[in-house]
Amino acid sequence: MIRQEQLRILPDEETCRYLLSADPVDRPVRADLTIRFRHPVAKRSLVYDLAHIPHVFPRATVRVSPLVYGDHEVVVYCLDYREEEHSFIVGPVAFDERSGFRLDAAIIGEEFKSRPDTPVEQAGKMLDRRAYPDLDADDIVRAKARGAPTFEGKLDAHSHLAHVAPPAFMRRPGTELTVPNRAAREARPLTLPEACKRLLAELGRRSDINYYTLLARDFPAGITETQLDDLIAALRGTQAAVPINY
Repeated sequence: MIRQEQLRILPDEETCRYLLSADPVDRPVRADLTIRFRHPVAKRSLVYDLAHIPHVFPRATVRVSPLVYGDHEVVVYCLDYREEEHSFIVGPVAFDERSGFRLDAAIIGEEFKSRPDTPVEQAGKMLDRRAYPDLDADDIVRAKARGAPTFEGKLDAHSHLAHVAPPAFMRRPGTELTVPNRAAREARPLTLPEACKRLLAELGRRSDINYYTLLARDFPAGITETQLDDLIAALRGTQAAVPINY
């Protein structure tokens, strides 16, 4: 009785598990690359180990979404260096109920286990070996403390720019800005007191001329520098000036 357009074929199991996940929440990554998360069907907060995820590092923030289907599994969303998001399904860490230790921990007195390097740490050590090819791990630490590697002068961080052709731009047509001639602009005229002070400094006090009266009669709106120079030259030829003492 079901028609073809009504029939829905389920995708693969992994996709179905994603469809059954809840909304993600943020969780900080601890120094041992684990997070704590309270699964909806769990009685307490569980520990999830993210050491195998390549884009996780201490103090990072990941988004966690619980999977309703499965054994308390969650989907962890994290960003890479390109800000692209990746998702991983992670199960909780199993602990011994009596001792409280992880079941995959080393047995005391019988073995030793160290946490394997994360992908970020592996990449960093690989770069160190490239930078210091003739040194062991301890020597590399001491060499890094002394300064940055020189690569024997063979490293040119800008060599790729030598073959980059700069873009060519078409000249945009425009209209030239009309700028007035500064020399043609009229300067601010001197006020009568300013002109009188200039006349006293140039000619001294005159018994036959009152400077202020002369200026007020001939230049009531003020006098320009050029007009004042012409007036000084004319007055110099009329009568000897009487020096004044300030």
